[in-house]
Amino acid sequence: MRQSKLKAQLDNKPRNRGYAKYSALAFQIVATILILVYAGGKLDAYVNNDTPWFTLLGAVLAVVGSMVYLIVRVTKSK
Repeated sequence: MRQSKLKAQLDNKPRNRGYAKYSALAFQIVATILILVYAGGKLDAYVNNDTPWFTLLGAVLAVVGSMVYLIVRVTKSK
């Protein structure tokens, strides 16, 4: 009984590792986007822009950079 329980736990381990890896990647991407948008907003407030150019630039850079990072990480792991 105990051996079958241990075997079941060991069989689930690689699958759980994949979930953890990709969920950590998702949190990194979201954090990057939020930080760059926040920094752009602060820079727009500091420069006193009427149009939020730095916020838009931060959002675009964050999304493009995150997509490049995602593609590199996913293709590297296979």
